Amino acid sequence: LPPNYQSTESNYLLAIQKLAETTPKSTSTVPPNLTIGANPLSAFPNDRMGVANWSMPRQDTPVEALRQAVACAQWSGLFAEGKTKVRAESSWSATVARCNELIKLCEKMKARRVLEVGSFCGVAALAIAEALPPGSEIVSLEFDPFFAEFGSDIKARSEGHSRMVSMTGPAKDSLEELAQEAGHTDAEWSPFDVAIIDADKESITEYFKLLWDTPSMMAMKAAICVDTTPFKGQRFQKYVKHGKLDDWVVMSGQESIDSFKEFIKTLSGAEVVENNGLTTIYRKP
Repeated sequence: LPPNYQSTESNYLLAIQKLAETTPKSTSTVPPNLTIGANPLSAFPNDRMGVANWSMPRQDTPVEALRQAVACAQWSGLFAEGKTKVRAESSWSATVARCNELIKLCEKMKARRVLEVGSFCGVAALAIAEALPPGSEIVSLEFDPFFAEFGSDIKARSEGHSRMVSMTGPAKDSLEELAQEAGHTDAEWSPFDVAIIDADKESITEYFKLLWDTPSMMAMKAAICVDTTPFKGQRFQKYVKHGKLDDWVVMSGQESIDSFKEFIKTLSGAEVVENNGLTTIYRKP
């Protein structure tokens, strides 16, 4: 505006007219009364914006949705209602980092058949199933039917769902059943390329021996990955004080972990790698 401009009504209107004449016109093809802001609830219609920049929020993947469902479940209440056989914790579920580590292991081994001993609600199994190539499968052993069925509607939305096989019941019974199948000269049997043991620490050595020693159970070049993180997957136990139930406690399982690590030192034809709470034993032919 000129230095001698005075705020009179006529001069004000003249200034507005000049400003309108010199302002570049919008090249947007979006009608000005139909432009959309970042928040459609507060910015529609929006005459001040020249482009539509709102987009639908990203939908959770099936793995993310299942992990979230596990985190939101009231596990102590489900146990109190008798729906689960044991009291569980959402922390039993595989984290993003853990899923990525297991997927990398399967990719490294070029796995087409994977065994999971201790699946909980199947977050890791679902993540692995999605990463496996077509025609592959992951067989998950879970003793509690409620855990195995949890989030079945979410799993069904995943492209990896067809690669998932679930066996319910005590892990030892399921492993022995698989060992019998492996012992038959059946052309349909294929050994496991990777086995993952994420179960109660008291049983990890027993499960490992069954896998390692059973002929044809594991491939000639196979990997058995054992979760050796203290407290991880440990079941709650009753703590009785003065003859009455006082609380539920969880044992670390450290003694069983130490015993397992001492045992695998005696193996021949094996390479042992420890990383981030996982102990992986590679079979060397």
